[in-house]
Amino acid sequence: MLALVSTALTNSTDPHSLFSMKHFLGLLNVFQRDSVSAGDGVTRGVVEALLTHHPGDFTDPILVQHLLTLCGALHDSINALTTDDERRQLSQLIISFIRQVNFGRDFEQQLDFYVNARAAFSNLDTVLVSLVQCVCRLAMATWNVMHSQHSGKTASFVRACAAYCFITVPSLAYSTTRLKLYLLSGTVALINNCLGQVEGNDSLYGGDPKVQQEAEQLCTTLLHNILLHIQSLTGIHEKRCGPLAFSLFWCIVTWCDLTQPQMMKVTSQIWSLVLKHCHPETVVQARDWISRHSVHQKHTSLAQLVRHGQA
Repeated sequence: MLALVSTALTNSTDPHSLFSMKHFLGLLNVFQRDSVSAGDGVTRGVVEALLTHHPGDFTDPILVQHLLTLCGALHDSINALTTDDERRQLSQLIISFIRQVNFGRDFEQQLDFYVNARAAFSNLDTVLVSLVQCVCRLAMATWNVMHSQHSGKTASFVRACAAYCFITVPSLAYSTTRLKLYLLSGTVALINNCLGQVEGNDSLYGGDPKVQQEAEQLCTTLLHNILLHIQSLTGIHEKRCGPLAFSLFWCIVTWCDLTQPQMMKVTSQIWSLVLKHCHPETVVQARDWISRHSVHQKHTSLAQLVRHGQA
C-alpha cells in the first residue's frame, strides 16, 4: 500500500485530481497515524514526493488545504526527542511548500493562507521568518500593481500585511532575527505609507532592551569596520580618506550620543583622520561650527573635539 501511494504521487501529472479522489484520501488516512517524525513516515513522504515531482506553483485552494493539513501534521510531530537536524529538515520542507503556494492576483486569499500557515507552524521560527518575508513581498507586489498609488481597499490590505508582521515578529526567539525583520517590515510599511504601523514598530521594538543592545552591538561593529577601511586606504585610493572621514564624522556628530566614552573615543579617531586628510579650510569651517554649537548647546563633548582639533 505504501508503494501504491508513492507510485501514484510520482506518476501523477495533476496532483489536484489525485487529491480529489475519495479513495486516495482514504488511503492516506489509513497511514495518518504513522510516525511522521521517522525518515520513512508516510505524511513526510507524501509532501516530499509532491514537492519533488511537482515543482511548479500550487494554485488550487483544495490541494493547498490538503498540503497544509499534511505539513501541519509534520509540525505537530516535533517533540523533545526530535533532533535538531530533523527539525531543520522538516522546517525546510514546510518552507518549500509555503513558497510554492501562489494564488496570483488574489492577494487576499494569499494573505489568508499565510495567516493559516502561521497558526499551523507556530513552533518553528525559521518557518515564521519565511512567512514574514512572504507577507512583505506580498505588500510590495500590491504596491507594484497599484503603481505606488493605493486605493482605499489596497491601503487597508497593506495595513493588514503590516499588522501581520507586527504580530508575528515579537514571537521569534533570536533578537538578531527580530531586528532584521523589524527593519524589513518597517521599511515595507513606510514605502506603503502605513505610518501608523511604522510608528507602532518603533515604539514597540525600539523600547525592547534586547533589541537596543543588539542594535548597539551591530552599529559598533559596523562603525569599527568602516574606520578600519578608511585607515587602510593607500596609494591612489588615499584621496578618498578625507571625504569618507568627513562624512562619517558629521553622521556621528549629528546622530550619536557623544557623552558615551567609547563613542567619544571613536569620534576622536575619525576627527584625527579629518585633520590629516581634509583641506585646512574644511577643517576650519568644521571647527567653527563645533565651537558655535558647543557654546549654544553647552555640549562638553563637542568642546572636547574642538580642543583635540586645535592640539
